[in-house]
Amino acid sequence: MKAATKVRRSQKSKQLKYGHHKARNKGFISYPKGRHHKRYQEWLPGPHNSPESLEAFEHSLGYYLSHGDVPPWVLGDEATPPGVYTLPAGQQTPPPAKPPARTTAAAGDGEMTVAELCEKFSRRRLKEFCHSERCLYKVAMRRLCHEVGRRPAASIGVEELEDVRELFKDAGNCLRTINGQITRIRAIFDYGVARKYFPAYVARDLKALPRLTKGRVNKAIKPVPEDVFQQTRQHMPAEAQDLVDVLWHSGARSGELFKLRVEDLQPQSGKLWTYELEEHKTSMYGHERVIFFGPESVAILRRLIKGKKPSELVFTRPPQTDYRNKTGRWKTGGTAWSRDALGKLISRICKAHEIPRWHPHQIRHAFGTRLYNAPGGSIAGTQALLGHARATTTSRYAKADTSVAERLAKHLG
Repeated sequence: MKAATKVRRSQKSKQLKYGHHKARNKGFISYPKGRHHKRYQEWLPGPHNSPESLEAFEHSLGYYLSHGDVPPWVLGDEATPPGVYTLPAGQQTPPPAKPPARTTAAAGDGEMTVAELCEKFSRRRLKEFCHSERCLYKVAMRRLCHEVGRRPAASIGVEELEDVRELFKDAGNCLRTINGQITRIRAIFDYGVARKYFPAYVARDLKALPRLTKGRVNKAIKPVPEDVFQQTRQHMPAEAQDLVDVLWHSGARSGELFKLRVEDLQPQSGKLWTYELEEHKTSMYGHERVIFFGPESVAILRRLIKGKKPSELVFTRPPQTDYRNKTGRWKTGGTAWSRDALGKLISRICKAHEIPRWHPHQIRHAFGTRLYNAPGGSIAGTQALLGHARATTTSRYAKADTSVAERLAKHLG
């Protein structure tokens, strides 16, 4: 008798989910096991999808994203983090974290709250952005609503915006991320002014908050060394080897190749193919993105598309026999790659074979560095192949080769 194959359990999402109990028609939140070594569940007030239920969910989610722990109104703890409101006995929904600065009154009839402004922005503008930008906007709106969600949008000023910024600091975000999130919050209020939801001075006053210039900064992403790349590659399945090889020779973003189909490839000559993307990371700004495939990449692509239909994906994941999907069927090959799938594959191989850890985007940095330091290489050429709109962005990818400086130091120093 064949032994049963062990079914792997998918990793639980770090963000909370708004659950629906059909029998009670109530919303609930199931918190992951944390420092209390217990899985807590919070029942939300009102019917499922009602305004009070959704408002309580956003407040609990904002606390969890900011502090990484179960809210005190769920635990019943007396000790809470500084600046967090403790619920009185018997109260089900948390009140605002801080009293209003401009006015102590709640939003009256006809006044738009911050939560309503974020909801309208989500429904009408959020779809215009790429996936990664939408995720950043959602996090910004959750923390904004956690701090001042019930306040009238017209009462928000620099002090409230600075309080929201403190939430990003407490969450450990770097300086660049914090400044970017504050810019997104200002864009939400600009949208409200354009729609005449509140006076123009509200958005104008928010621009008075200066950008952060000191604090934690992003660590520079280093290009993956070629020997580390080759050591990892030899332990990959053939499908993954083809994908990382094309990434290595083209400098494309991994997400750009995940959705590449046979019909998208445009042969320019026997040694040069192109791939023009309609939707990409900077398409919302009107920028164009064309990926150029040279001889090494063309040889791999020509082999992969042989016998495939024009609508089929060029890169697909290898067959899996130890994972059951949501429909209860065993997964097979042919499914699209994802950032998590490729990243976790590299992570497992590095851990199993004691190889220094790296992630897929470091391949793009390695391509930019090789191109910049090649004979005749320049920032302009590297910028064109990487598809950057500004040379300052390319400078973070093109690292100068120190071997030339080392040789000169040995002879002249």
